[in-house]
Amino acid sequence: MDAVAPEISWTENDKIVSLSELSGAARYILIFWSSTCSHCLEELPALYQELANYKNTTVVAVGLEDDKIAWELEIKKLPNFKHALALGKWESEYAEVFDVQQTRTYFVLDMEKRFVAKPTDDKEVVIFLREQRKNGKD
Repeated sequence: MDAVAPEISWTENDKIVSLSELSGAARYILIFWSSTCSHCLEELPALYQELANYKNTTVVAVGLEDDKIAWELEIKKLPNFKHALALGKWESEYAEVFDVQQTRTYFVLDMEKRFVAKPTDDKEVVIFLREQRKNGKD
């Protein structure tokens, strides 16, 4: 899994930001989710709380959406995440490039944005992070 993640861009404070520009974290977590996915709406707040314990982790949450109305409401509940919007849901560029087959899909990247893990759910993300911490990689 040594491949570097494809580029993702989003708007932050009226400025275009991209994944490749991010720095300073030991790892990056990409979450592909949707504001219409009940599992996502259940998992993301719990994961958000847990990730507050991992200061060296930056999260980029990519919303696979048909429109931005519900997405804009939901992202306000997760202010410490970076938020990218992929309109067109399954036909969006990011769903295709990252081969996302379902919401929620997680990827863990190292500091160089290389893929290091693909947890199946929020609990596996936390287990991965705890293992990293135990091995002194936090």
